[in-house]
Amino acid sequence: MEAGNSSPPLRKASISGPMYKREPSRRVFVNRSLMLEKVKFFGFDMDYTLAGYKSPEYETMGFDHLKRKLVSLGYPEEITDFQYDPSFPI
Repeated sequence: MEAGNSSPPLRKASISGPMYKREPSRRVFVNRSLMLEKVKFFGFDMDYTLAGYKSPEYETMGFDHLKRKLVSLGYPEEITDFQYDPSFPI
């Protein structure tokens, strides 16, 4: 960053919108490639860092969505009879 300028410098990006260039000490590096097109499911870490969740409504919604997805993948329809129990740890 330039002296006296608190904003990070911008550079052109190949996607729409500006891309911010971070100082090396503030960058995140990975040590392997991740082929996202091969990932079937994504999980969420509900640590309340970025968002506040409405519990148990959020967990109930996820549970119901998962039941429908499992049935669409060939699991028995009876799975949809299960109800989310907020007192049961997952």
